Amino acid sequence: MIGETLALGSAILWAAAVINFKRSGETMSPFSLNLVKNLIATTLMLPTALLIDGLNFPVLSADQWLLLIASGVVGIGVADQMYFMALNRIGASRTGIAASLFSPSVVMLSVVFLGES
Repeated sequence: MIGETLALGSAILWAAAVINFKRSGETMSPFSLNLVKNLIATTLMLPTALLIDGLNFPVLSADQWLLLIASGVVGIGVADQMYFMALNRIGASRTGIAASLFSPSVVMLSVVFLGES
């Protein structure tokens, strides 16, 4: 029962976030909105990580840290920037429809290109 409740709560919170991002996008540029979102997320994530893991940082090589940072910049910075631009240009409902096609597309492409079953 807890899984279903958390899944439903996640969907409701995401819907509320999309509505708030759309409304914020009416007065802020996608870049500004992304910057503010990332600053708030980082501000909340750092104390949470310290509370859960303390000062135990992962042991990674310099190359691994660079790959992790680059992945974050592309995955969070660029992708969210495009998402906010889409919200402004085509609206929340059409962006939601496009976003709902993401997971099935990944599954289909994994079958085609990676031979997943």
